[in-house]
Parts: sequence; structure tokens; C-alpha cells
Amino acid sequence: MRNLSRAYLSPAGRPVYRVIGLFDNDVAGQKAVKGARNVDASIIEYRDVFRLRPKMPLRGNLDHVALKRSFEEQNEAYKGLSWELEDLIGPALMELFLDEHPTALMREHVMFDRTHRELTRDGKSRLVRFCQIHADLANLNDLVTTMHAIRHYLVLPTLA
Repeated sequence: MRNLSRAYLSPAGRPVYRVIGLFDNDVAGQKAVKGARNVDASIIEYRDVFRLRPKMPLRGNLDHVALKRSFEEQNEAYKGLSWELEDLIGPALMELFLDEHPTALMREHVMFDRTHRELTRDGKSRLVRFCQIHADLANLNDLVTTMHAIRHYLVLPTLA
């Protein structure tokens, strides 16, 4: 997709689309980032591929070296904590989900003010359906904040 996106140009000759990778910051996501670099050495983390973190920096220099430093500094307290998309669900909604589906949780790991929950494959599917029915903006605030950060990294206009 990345190579195809480069072929679609505006009348001014500039690329119309930009493709990035967004991965969980777990073992599979870390392998995916390395794998992407093995397939295409021009792919650079913090420019072309990103891993979700508890803190997604919104300010500062967008140079990939400076952005990496900002990620590391802001996430120092969470070093070693796996972080996945479902960890962005608000705690109140997640508690309701786990009350209704207690077998969905395999284990959880708390580090300071953040909790990573390892869910079963079926639990992840159930969580998606549960969120479609019950989620409100307050319980998806971390997800929205993460999307704002991604837009910032891509130098896209902020959403109101």
C-alpha cells in the first residue's frame, strides 16, 4: 500500500495519500515494526510506523529522532508495559465489560496509573461488540487523544 500510495499524485505532482503503520506495543507489534524495516529499509519508526504507548506525545519537534526521544521520556514510567488498542478503553466501561464477560480477561498488569489487560481472542471480539453498544465519548477519550496524536505526527489539521 505504501508503494501504491506514492504512485497516486495530485495535479501538482505531490502524493495524495500517505500510508503509515500503527501497531500495538506488545511482542507482536514490536516484531511487526522490525519486520516492516526488514521488508523496506526506508521505513523509519516514529515517521512511517508507530507503536501505541500509554502517552502519545502531542507537542514538540516531528523529526523522527526527536519524536522517539519524546516518546521515551513521556513513557519512562511505563517501560516494559505492553500496550494495545483495547487498553485505550476507559476504566469504567472496561469494568462493565469484565463484569459481564469475566472469562475474557487472561491477566492484567498495572504500572503507575495505567493498566494493560490481556484479553482472550474471543474476549477482544466481544469487547468490540460491547463498545459498539455501550461506549460513549467519555469512555473513548484515550482513543480520541491517540487519534489526535497520530494526526499531529502526520501534520494533519487538528479536529475540533
